[in-house]
Amino acid sequence: MEGFKKKNHECIKLNKFMFWYNMLYIVRFESLMERLLLLTVLP
Repeated sequence: MEGFKKKNHECIKLNKFMFWYNMLYIVRFESLMERLLLLTVLP
């Protein structure tokens, strides 16, 4: 039972990490798209 609990905790930590990583990735991607739009609009 202890091993299962520990494994479950690791999974939760990994899920949180993936969640934040995805959030940051999406934000970065959006800002990149905005920059591309600005570059295409400005000239």
